[in-house]
Amino acid sequence: PGRVVDESGALLFDRADKKEGAQSLAFAIRDCSPDGGWRSPGISREIALAPGDYTVRFWIKSQGCQWTASIGGVTAMTGSHVRVRSAAEDDGSWRHVAQSYTLTPDCDRLRFELDITSPGKLWIDDVRIEARGITSESTDAEGPARSAPR
Repeated sequence: PGRVVDESGALLFDRADKKEGAQSLAFAIRDCSPDGGWRSPGISREIALAPGDYTVRFWIKSQGCQWTASIGGVTAMTGSHVRVRSAAEDDGSWRHVAQSYTLTPDCDRLRFELDITSPGKLWIDDVRIEARGITSESTDAEGPARSAPR
């Protein structure tokens, strides 16, 4: 319960090392692709939103691994993403990441994706999508579109 393990690593809810709430989502990755997307462990979620200005915020901590986060507007056939990258120089401390994005009328969903692109440990917590001037609740755990490790 609360833990997925295979030969490439583990995904678990960490109640001891968290930034907000009762737990963080933790990855312990032994082996992965540096390519990102479906080739690498991570999470993604698409949320139906009206066109407008949004900011995605989250807390992240890594020990030895590289990661890439992106947000963007998508439809069934197209998408446009803004990337936030980090390198392995993270010192193991929690850091806050925020990225703004304008969802245009030609997109019907906002997609958040986090890819882990090298072995190590990573925690993510308190992911939020905020409309300009309005703060949403943290995203729920009702099943990201993709989870890892594979």
